[in-house]
Amino acid sequence: MIKLFLKTFGLLIAVILLAFYVQSQILEWMLDEARRKSNADARDRFVPIFYFLERELADKPREVWPVVLDTHRKGFVYPIRIAPLDKMRAGIDAPTLRDRLDAAKVVFWEGSPTTLMIMKRVTGTDLVLIMDVTALPSIRSEAMVMNFVVEGLFVAAFILAMVALFWRDMRKLSEAADQIGQGRFNFTLDIGKRSALWPVAASINAMKTRIASLLKSHSDLTSAVSHEFRTPITRLRFRHELALSAPDLAGKDRQLGEMAGAIDQLDDLARELLEYARLDRGAPSMDMASIDTQPWLDDLVEEARELARAQARNVAITAEGQTESIEGDYRYLTRAAGNLLRNAVHYARSSVQVRVCSVDGRSTLHVEDDGPGIPPAARERLFEPFARLDESRDRDSGGFGIGLAMVKQIARWHGGTVEIGDSALGGARVSMSW
Repeated sequence: MIKLFLKTFGLLIAVILLAFYVQSQILEWMLDEARRKSNADARDRFVPIFYFLERELADKPREVWPVVLDTHRKGFVYPIRIAPLDKMRAGIDAPTLRDRLDAAKVVFWEGSPTTLMIMKRVTGTDLVLIMDVTALPSIRSEAMVMNFVVEGLFVAAFILAMVALFWRDMRKLSEAADQIGQGRFNFTLDIGKRSALWPVAASINAMKTRIASLLKSHSDLTSAVSHEFRTPITRLRFRHELALSAPDLAGKDRQLGEMAGAIDQLDDLARELLEYARLDRGAPSMDMASIDTQPWLDDLVEEARELARAQARNVAITAEGQTESIEGDYRYLTRAAGNLLRNAVHYARSSVQVRVCSVDGRSTLHVEDDGPGIPPAARERLFEPFARLDESRDRDSGGFGIGLAMVKQIARWHGGTVEIGDSALGGARVSMSW
């Protein structure tokens, strides 16, 4: 994280330095242009002064020239001085300017970046009138220093504030990760939506909720599995003790038969648990294909009728396919529909209806019965493993409570949902859409 901050800070500083350099160049160009215009203005304003002074000095002896210049000095913005021609020519490195000076013309020479020297040789003499005009100074260095100091302080303060906010949110993320790693989930990661790290915080909050839910589900599942196994094991132990104490062979055989039933229940429970664990590991490789609706429903209904006959239940089962075909994995859709039909046959009084329809490209399987129905408060809980509507129900007749959990998993793999509602038949209606 420190490396990320350093790289980001270094990049920002490089961009800022470049911006400062460009800005100082633009500012210096503007100042140079202003200085050029100022110098041009000086030419227009000061040239007449030299001709005026030359006329004042022309008819006077050289001895009184300093007195004459002192007399007029108060009326000039810049002082006038006299220097020998040879000395001034030696200081001018431009031949054209020297020639103009020799010809007694007004010469403008920038002796330094801050001074403009205006000169004119007094006609017929070897003396030169000189006025030193202060020009606009070059402030290239000063401008860059000013830029670096002033703007640098503002940018540094801005970067510091941004880094501080980013670092604060990063500390919150780190603390949240530590909390999750230690198995504590009773916290809320408070990072505002305006933060750059808000998507990460939202993902961590969702992950925290998901992990907490999975751990609770795992705990509930472990408790439920222990409870489910306890009943047949207790029955086995009880029947084993009765078989040992039975006075005759017929009594022993009867107890052994009861023990075989408990063993079968344990075997069924182990098989259901293995199947649910396999389904709960994640979405398998799906063999998606088009399924002819009516033949598929006919096979499901025939299997459900055989189940009803085996349980000696007089239940009428009807099926209607309102769409010609559906898309999905044949094996898993058959498993889900079979679980729903077995539940409906088990709780129906006399009638079960199955219907498949398609709306806006989504298929829906409705399984309805005329049984006692399911209260709204208990509907969502029934999709959890080992959940039953009536916990006191005999497990031999009520199953293990895994069927609807499997249906929910299969629906999720197909990108769909499953929900429980009320049936027009008077019982429950379970609808799986995908």
